[in-house]
Amino acid sequence: MSISIRKYVDIKSGVGGSAAVKERELILRLFTKDTKVPAGVVMEFTDINDVATTFGTVSEEYKRAALYFGFVSKIITKAKKIAFAHYSDASSAAAPGIVGGTPMTTIATWQAITDGSVRITVGQSDYLLDDLDFSSAAALADVATAIQTKLRGILGGATVTYDSLAQKFSASFVGHDVPAAVNVIAAGTGVDIADNLGWTVAKGMVTSPGSNATTVLDYVIEADEISDNYGSFAFCGAALTHDIVQGIAAWNATQNVKYMYLVPVTMADYGTWYGTLQTYSGCAMTIVNDANTEFDEQIPGIILGATDYKQRNASQNYMFQQVSGITPKVDSNTDANTIDTDTRVNYYGRTKNAGQAIDFYQNGYLCGISTDPLQMNVYANEQWFKSAATAVLMSGLLSLPIIPATEEGRAIVISLLNGGDDAPIPRAQFNGTIKAEKDLTVTQKAYVTQITGDPLAWHQVQSIGYWLDATVQQESQTNGTIKYVIDYLLVYSKADAVNKITGRDILI
Repeated sequence: MSISIRKYVDIKSGVGGSAAVKERELILRLFTKDTKVPAGVVMEFTDINDVATTFGTVSEEYKRAALYFGFVSKIITKAKKIAFAHYSDASSAAAPGIVGGTPMTTIATWQAITDGSVRITVGQSDYLLDDLDFSSAAALADVATAIQTKLRGILGGATVTYDSLAQKFSASFVGHDVPAAVNVIAAGTGVDIADNLGWTVAKGMVTSPGSNATTVLDYVIEADEISDNYGSFAFCGAALTHDIVQGIAAWNATQNVKYMYLVPVTMADYGTWYGTLQTYSGCAMTIVNDANTEFDEQIPGIILGATDYKQRNASQNYMFQQVSGITPKVDSNTDANTIDTDTRVNYYGRTKNAGQAIDFYQNGYLCGISTDPLQMNVYANEQWFKSAATAVLMSGLLSLPIIPATEEGRAIVISLLNGGDDAPIPRAQFNGTIKAEKDLTVTQKAYVTQITGDPLAWHQVQSIGYWLDATVQQESQTNGTIKYVIDYLLVYSKADAVNKITGRDILI
């Protein structure tokens, strides 16, 4: 026996500075009316086969995902993930529900169950459905009907269905307040059929709390509040109306270079649409065929999803990109010149050289005003940089005991942004977001001088690609307190993309 050494020396151990905030993945999010993606959830897929299992291979959702996952960039990178969220243009709320995973499909197994039970909690409500007899069920639809009959004895508007194509049992708790968390728990009596129904997490069940959204924009905002892990978004199904698209474009512009909104237009109506949307930042308009069977509007989202900003020179020109499965929508000088002169509408076009047809996406422009990034690659690069900077700064706030409102705190913030190869600014130089040795115009030099207050700042932007500073500020709050803020200012030379090469051949 002895006296513990801790009486004299007591050392505590732990790992410091380990809090990490994830960067956003700039993947494509598709909004769908398909009930396999219930309201109030965002579903992410990393494999095209999983999309096929969920939606079926003849679905528009699968065809769009196949186009997305099939693209390989010029530096041999491809998209790793796609997301789906629900939307509806109906004006009523969506009920809480269950979309089942893989069920038991052998009807003989169901017929052997005469005392089945399943227990579901929806919000504060507890639904125990017991004494379920499937002995007379001739098909899986009869199984769903038996469960629905029992459930409707408690909740009159509820539905239980079996989708023979997707092979899923689903339930909708119509009449229940929303939102309400849905859980399937142990029945505790009879033969628990939750696993047979595919109503377990292990079987791939998805539950929905329902939604109070009554407009398409409501669904977009709801999904964004659930997860902002995406970089572009588009809609499956019939084209949306002008008013709906304009409302979504206006919301997207307020997000300030966070997402690209991918909008399909046709040769017949692109001028009208452009007149409506031309001032909304981040709105990418692309010409599609009248039935939109090739989903050309997805091309910017495909390129963005395939861009791996961990790679050297990852920044891509969105023009001159070739996508398998897309046919040209513009193949005449007259149409191309009219579109290019009057609008920033994009299209998959065809040119020829030596008799060879060459098809590619052009011109890689976005809507917006003069202070917005109008080239897709510049916009995409800033999307990535903001995500990277947000993640590293939030990690600093979580990891460090304090970032003082002093010169020390200012230095910490600058170091987080620029202190090492894994900081956002060195990464931006590596992946091509920031470009050094780009000549600035007289106007640009004057602007940099004015915005920074440093007459030499433009020299730094021109030579190394960026200028960075930070200041400590105070903000008076309405509750009587003072909020201390470190405000950084980064001026960087963006990666402008060449869209045309000219020359002179002089023969002597």
